Amino acid sequence: MASIESQANAAITGLWADASYGKTDFDAYRTDRSGLLFGVQGSTETLTLGAVLSAGTGNVKSDSLVSQDWNDVGGPVYGAYRFGPAALTASALYERHEGKAQGQKRHADVLGASLKVPADAALGGMTVTPYAGWRVIDVDHADAEDRVVVRKQSPV
Repeated sequence: MASIESQANAAITGLWADASYGKTDFDAYRTDRSGLLFGVQGSTETLTLGAVLSAGTGNVKSDSLVSQDWNDVGGPVYGAYRFGPAALTASALYERHEGKAQGQKRHADVLGASLKVPADAALGGMTVTPYAGWRVIDVDHADAEDRVVVRKQSPV
């Protein structure tokens, strides 16, 4: 969501794209991940509205034989209203994550929303942007109940 929120602050109109790739390899832990964002955005001097299609893939592996592969796809929307040195930015998203961990298929549905008020302030030769905001994310692991183990003990 951070990449999308920064896009809402840009004065761009039209189509845009952003690609990312990351690799981590330290001690007994390795990750590979990549993703694409394709968006459309309309901007005026004070208002920005946009929508995005996101897709990503990756994997995590460790020497203790833990491994997980995943794919995700999502559809965020965002907007910003600028007034003076401040702005009101908002975003909402839905993502579907599907993966395989230790040979078992898993999925999760993610809903998210954010609201933030940043304000630019000049500090010497640079601009500092403090902000106040709110972010909520709901993750629904629909198949989680299949993984929960409940142990009942009889009284001794």
